[in-house]
Formats: sequence, structure tokens, C-alpha cells
Amino acid sequence: MGEAWAGKVITDEVRDVFRQAAVDGTRQLIGRLQDADGGYCAAGLILKKPWLSESLYKAKIAGCHLCGAVTQAFHKDAPIHYGWDLLVHFNNDHRLDWLELAKVPEPGEEEREDG
Repeated sequence: MGEAWAGKVITDEVRDVFRQAAVDGTRQLIGRLQDADGGYCAAGLILKKPWLSESLYKAKIAGCHLCGAVTQAFHKDAPIHYGWDLLVHFNNDHRLDWLELAKVPEPGEEEREDG
């Protein structure tokens, strides 16, 4: 799959966006980027600030380090090859809420303490 990404998959700035969404009471969606009532999925929320998504597009991974899945269940076996795919998998398949997304460990890390 090419050279592995050397940086974080989910950066601290992206985690801050998830924390702020929790504080703001942003409704979290499953399977939809956004709706007319101000709800967002994790990917939709990050797309509002596209400069934060570089790591998600560049991070090449070999599936989910939490459950071992290599494909997404919600999106009918779409592969989990990049950080972006992993974020969608966390939102739609694991159903992690905003604060859980902010705390999810990086591949090879123990659970993060700074949620």
C-alpha cells in the first residue's frame, strides 16, 4: 500500500474539533455527512475545516487497530486503507461519540487519557 504515514492519523487539532462539538451539543449523525438541522458525522464536521484533514487523507493504514476490521460494515465493505476511512469506521461502525473520538488511541498507542 505504499509508504506509511509518519504523523498522527487523528491530529490533536482534529481531536479538539470533536471536543468542541461535544461542548456545543452538536448532534452526531451516522451515515450522513450533515443535515439541514446542524447535525454532522465525524467526517462532515472535519470537512467544515478541510485544512485539518491532511493526516486523514495521507495516513495509509491496514485496517482498524481497535477491532481488526479491514473493511467498513456500514458502508458495505468499503476498505479501511486511509485515516479518513478509519474515521468513518469509528463514527459509523463503532458508533463512537464526540468525546470517544477525541480519546481514541493512535495505532500502537494505549488509550488516550486526554479526552
